[in-house]
Amino acid sequence: MISCQQEKEATIENINQIYATKDFSIEFKMSEDDEIRMSFREDYMTYIINGETNRKTVAYDELLLINDFVANQFKEHDPNREDLPKIVIYNDTRKVTLKVPQYASKLRTLINKLGI
Repeated sequence: MISCQQEKEATIENINQIYATKDFSIEFKMSEDDEIRMSFREDYMTYIINGETNRKTVAYDELLLINDFVANQFKEHDPNREDLPKIVIYNDTRKVTLKVPQYASKLRTLINKLGI
């Protein structure tokens, strides 16, 4: 099976095009062994933390928290550093990868705010 997903440049426009589909995922990859995934479809979020999958209705203010978090990490994106942790935003057809310095503690704060 051939994937039709295209890697796109990490720009606000490309990220917003993915968000606009309302069916996308965000992977937070701090290391090979430390990854959190959030998938969104309409008003639901499925998230995988420590290998455990959960699903919840996501409120508008929670989406704003997640969007603000990603926007703040976007400012730190360094496309030339392969060794940095990554944030991968994707849907079936597009994928954007942000390479961001250590953001694990900020992500934990976000997760606590979201109650997940």
